[in-house]
Amino acid sequence: MKPFPLYLYLNNHNAVTHPFSVIYKLHLPNLMNNKISILSVLFLCIFTASAAAQATTGTISGTVIDKTDGQPLESADITLLSAHDSTVVKGTTTDKDGKFSFSDIPFGTYYVRSNFVGYSTVNAKGIVLSAENKQVTLDPLKLSSGSTTTEEILVETQKSFVQFDGDKKVFNVSQNPMNQSGSLIELLKNIPSVSVDADGNVSLRGNTNVKITVDGRPFGLDGQNRSQLLEQIPANQIESIELVTNPSSKYEAEGVSGIINIVTKKTKVFGYNGNLSLNAGSRDKYNGSLNLNLKSNNTQFFANYSYNINNFVITGGTDRINSLSTTENQFHQNYDGRSRVKSHFLKGGMDYFINPQNTIGLSVTYQNSSRDRGELIDSRAFDISNVLTSSSINDYNVGSKNNTFDAALNHIFKFKNPKQTLTTDAIYSQNNNEEKGFTQENYITPSNQNPGLIQESSNIKDKDFSLQSDYVHPFTEVTKIETGYKVRLRDKKNEYANSQYDYSLNQYVTNANLTNNFEYRDIVSAAYVQFSSAEGIFSYTAGTRVEQTNVRSQLILNNSETKSSYFDVFPSANISAKLGKSNEMQLSYSRRIRRPGMWELNPFVNATDPNNYFSGNPNLKPEYTDSYELSFIQYLPGTSLTPSLFYRHTKNVISRTREFIDSNTTLTTFANYNTSKSFGAELIFNSQPVPFWNINGSVSYYKTEIDASNISSAYVNEGSTWSGRISSSLFLPYQFSLQLNYFYSGDILAAQATVEPFSSFDASLKKELFNGRLTTTLRVSDIFNTLKFKVNINNDMTYREEFERKRDTRVITFGLSYKFGEADKNQQRRRRDSNRENPGNDGFGF
Repeated sequence: MKPFPLYLYLNNHNAVTHPFSVIYKLHLPNLMNNKISILSVLFLCIFTASAAAQATTGTISGTVIDKTDGQPLESADITLLSAHDSTVVKGTTTDKDGKFSFSDIPFGTYYVRSNFVGYSTVNAKGIVLSAENKQVTLDPLKLSSGSTTTEEILVETQKSFVQFDGDKKVFNVSQNPMNQSGSLIELLKNIPSVSVDADGNVSLRGNTNVKITVDGRPFGLDGQNRSQLLEQIPANQIESIELVTNPSSKYEAEGVSGIINIVTKKTKVFGYNGNLSLNAGSRDKYNGSLNLNLKSNNTQFFANYSYNINNFVITGGTDRINSLSTTENQFHQNYDGRSRVKSHFLKGGMDYFINPQNTIGLSVTYQNSSRDRGELIDSRAFDISNVLTSSSINDYNVGSKNNTFDAALNHIFKFKNPKQTLTTDAIYSQNNNEEKGFTQENYITPSNQNPGLIQESSNIKDKDFSLQSDYVHPFTEVTKIETGYKVRLRDKKNEYANSQYDYSLNQYVTNANLTNNFEYRDIVSAAYVQFSSAEGIFSYTAGTRVEQTNVRSQLILNNSETKSSYFDVFPSANISAKLGKSNEMQLSYSRRIRRPGMWELNPFVNATDPNNYFSGNPNLKPEYTDSYELSFIQYLPGTSLTPSLFYRHTKNVISRTREFIDSNTTLTTFANYNTSKSFGAELIFNSQPVPFWNINGSVSYYKTEIDASNISSAYVNEGSTWSGRISSSLFLPYQFSLQLNYFYSGDILAAQATVEPFSSFDASLKKELFNGRLTTTLRVSDIFNTLKFKVNINNDMTYREEFERKRDTRVITFGLSYKFGEADKNQQRRRRDSNRENPGNDGFGF
């Protein structure tokens, strides 16, 4: 039996829905005793596991035979090469029985090349040595007599949960028990450095300005409905999650905290295969998915479909005390909301290998969802003598429809040197969201008023087109230059109409002051050049990216138009040093940008809530961040450790601010703060104390200093927090596996508020049947029902507010997953010209 990965994460879980810029503050006395006990025991397990020594090196062995008669080939040349840069690691020859072996090989990814005079050459690729796979025995390598071609064989091995690929951290989530049910959001909750709050909002290292892509493409994930889209992507379609916390110049400069790339599954074997999954959860939560794959010598097809029904409840309230008001001194509000979401998700595509030099790929994704939402809001106001002055109950019902379409066309051309490539990508995405709502406001005090009746409608349309080309020119095995160009056009429109019932006219009348029609367009043109090389133990990359941005926004209501244009240079550098066989150090720098979005620029004042107005700021400037990171990768006996230090200095920080219009009404808008400085330390670790138990985890500490003195002298503050995430997987007898996950986040201090600590504990049990074809899972999320969002606002003791939101996060889910189809094991190789490499591309290079 193979051990199943056991995950241990300790990481920041930031409540990113808070409307103010975030500073962090830790109050250790507030930690509950049981949380300290849990973390103490888990840390003890980790360091005990480190002492359970297992080697940081492994062995690769195999046999070479004649393909025709099956006889062993003696004295065949065997070469072990690094999969990263094709450098030769070791060489040997086969013995009289055709056997060979490489020992004391550091953990990593390799491939074996076998050749013999008068025979074909066979490359066995995808060999992974890790704590989970210290001894890899290859299937017999079959060489064809009288042939000069090269055959490539894909070696299937169990991957380590976390791997390091240049500037990327790759988390192989496909073997996670929780991958069998749930959504992509559930997977992200268990990734170090990534935080997901109760509303599905994602942040990376405590910063919500993170760029999320699927197979290197945005797929509408830059919009306001990002969390909704992520919840509708099935977890069992995900192969791995890549984190790029300090991207190089070849990536887009957008995204202050970095990039999260979601890599979906693609078949690696010839033939056809598929997977059918069904899941049912408490509180009427259901989903099902079907994945199909077909692969032949020259073509590869895939199709994925999923259907999701999600019902959930959100409760909460607001308590506000305003000492400046002489009429309404206290305000209390209770919130009770229910939503029902239905969604369809369809993705299909193909890769066509025209010849050894040309490959064309096409993929299309479509997502359709509908949502019905109902809310009851009970509001009450009291004067300074605690006498009730007004009360009302708002009954709000809204229905929405969302459609997202994404199409991508990719072409790869390979020169005589297969590492010299020219790649072209064209991507088009569009998203349409229509919403209609009805509100009935019933006035209880005073009682002599007719109910307020309001009808609302909104239509949001987003279009996104990009065209890019990337060229790679190698000079040597370790030296290359990369260059490319990209242009991206985004067009967004938001139409909002509000009408109120006029009892004197017996009809609805459009309220011009609450009607909004806003248009936004930006064009970003970019070019980059990047040089990489290595010398001795050192390897380095340096590059520069330039981007020209043109933005136009217009509020149609008053014909107010704003234009801006700016040119930016984004340098980057990365240097790494291999300190022996099992240690590596990396130092990197990059400059990043956050451009203000459509909602942040829209000057329309939304006064739907008479106590809380909302407006954008058309004068916002982009914020710029200089990011530095030092990381160290160390393999100890049976354990890998990756400590990191990072520092971010940001200018023109875009943040929400709240101000009083009068004694009873606040306006939330956006402003540029002077600067923000963020310091952080992070430790990611992976350990296997015994063959049937794995632990992975991370612990993070953040400190932030914000200077918003240009807004108010009171808005200069600093604070810190720590957070942790732990996950443990056990591979049990009778094909059972158990996974436990726990995370905790300390206090988060904002310029005007504090977010209280929150935590969650999840468990999942998996059972495999019929040789792994059928998998059953039982998962319980937020077992102790502790995941909530609570904010305390205190403004110079003149204004205090407490806001709380709680979603029904404790859910029990039962799932079934069935694998079907056959893979042609005799053709798990692709015959190619000796100069041809794998033409596959994840589309992640920008």
